[in-house]
Amino acid sequence: MIKGMLLLLLVVVMALVGGTVGRQALPDPVPTGSAARGQALFYQASIRSTPGCGTCHSLEAGKVVVGPSLAGIATRAATIITSPGYPGAATSAEQFLRESITRPGAALATGYSHAVMPDWLTVLDRQEIEDLVAFLSAQK
Repeated sequence: MIKGMLLLLLVVVMALVGGTVGRQALPDPVPTGSAARGQALFYQASIRSTPGCGTCHSLEAGKVVVGPSLAGIATRAATIITSPGYPGAATSAEQFLRESITRPGAALATGYSHAVMPDWLTVLDRQEIEDLVAFLSAQK
């Protein structure tokens, strides 16, 4: 009787987890970013009550608002990730941009001692992050 109940319990559990016992579930695919949506998001004054990117960052070379200028950030990102002192984990410019949005303290721009960026992981969804990465990847 107990053996039968355990077998039934096992069947129910396997049905609930979709038969993935012993297999790793595939992660959700990363959405493809849209540079146009990323640009619109970048220039929003407020994103869910949080100051938008363009509130603190300029895309003009040498123009500092609150945070560093992001002019040419895609080109700089490719250089930063190959620098000997780079503390992050990115291996491409796109990964660096994603890392900078989701973990802003991973690699700080020269002259900045701490990250004051919002916790974008609690503000933006995955699609919005990928849209910003697509937009910033075009800033060469």
